[in-house]
Amino acid sequence: MTNSEYQPTSDIERQEAELVDRLTKFTFDFADAAIKGENKYNIPFKVLRGGGTEALGAVPGRPDDDTIQLDVDAWELFQEMATQHNLKIVAYSEDGKSLVGIDNEEEAEVEASVDPIDNSGKHEAGLDTAIYTPFSFFNKKHQPLVGAIIDYSKKRLLMYANGKNTLYEYDEIKDTEGKTIRWERNEREINDPPLRNIEDPKFVLITYIGSNLYSVPFIKRFMKTLERMHPKGRFHGEGGSHAPLNVILSGGAYVMVGDIRTENSQAYIIAKAQGYGVWEYTKDRIIRDYEFIPELENNEQSLYLLIMARTEEIRDGFIADFEASIVEEENQKRKDANLKASGEWIFGLPRIKQD
Repeated sequence: MTNSEYQPTSDIERQEAELVDRLTKFTFDFADAAIKGENKYNIPFKVLRGGGTEALGAVPGRPDDDTIQLDVDAWELFQEMATQHNLKIVAYSEDGKSLVGIDNEEEAEVEASVDPIDNSGKHEAGLDTAIYTPFSFFNKKHQPLVGAIIDYSKKRLLMYANGKNTLYEYDEIKDTEGKTIRWERNEREINDPPLRNIEDPKFVLITYIGSNLYSVPFIKRFMKTLERMHPKGRFHGEGGSHAPLNVILSGGAYVMVGDIRTENSQAYIIAKAQGYGVWEYTKDRIIRDYEFIPELENNEQSLYLLIMARTEEIRDGFIADFEASIVEEENQKRKDANLKASGEWIFGLPRIKQD
């Protein structure tokens, strides 16, 4: 039985199906307003013109990140439209827990993970970067209902609902004078790329090289992985909460060292719905399926290692490289300690011996 043929049978299933319909309508309406610019914040125009970069303070618990005006604008638009749709939400983001459309948590009908603007740090720095708004809704058992990634630069929406993903592209139709006549939202097929291993010339490895907080640990742990990749393989440093969009369209993998849950819960269900695994690898050497866990949705709960990949074999290869780098680092520390103890070091470096 396909998703479109599914019919709820119990009152609870019917209520949840109605909720999914409401969340889907909200997602379309929010994407329409955000992408077309039909909002008082002029979000897409700020994105294209490099605006909204005024820093309003550091993100709590994130020494590498600021909240900028564009973050606030997108978040306020999200709240306003959610309230208009009579949604009752407990929302989690890198700025903490928020109540939307309700006065206390007990009134909530859904939970949400929201990143109002992804890549805002690079945007603030004046870099030419794509901007996204990823978010997902969950029922009160923390099971996914609807998820979305809004891509402002390419004017598209990737949405998860009723167990499947759908990609929508927005086309702005203009007259001969360049004035907008109308917008069209067209459904596009998602074509799964061929399965590729890391040595494949077209393999894509994605991470976030946006601040040293993440780039240095990744390079330290996965330099050998990069060396193992084919010369034509692609290393993409534009990761973030929107990463599932690039993962499923490229057929690649996403790997992060020491990231936080509030940067990964917004869209992981999109990757899972497309057949990818999403795992966290813990300090205790345990592999777990990644899930939305409200009590851990804060900036203090870092992920030892996050992997998004099509197969367990690819996942295990990343874990093996990760562990090998730790062993190599520990061996080097012991070697350096022995050199220091033997007096073979000078000015903090190994003594150079001459014949």
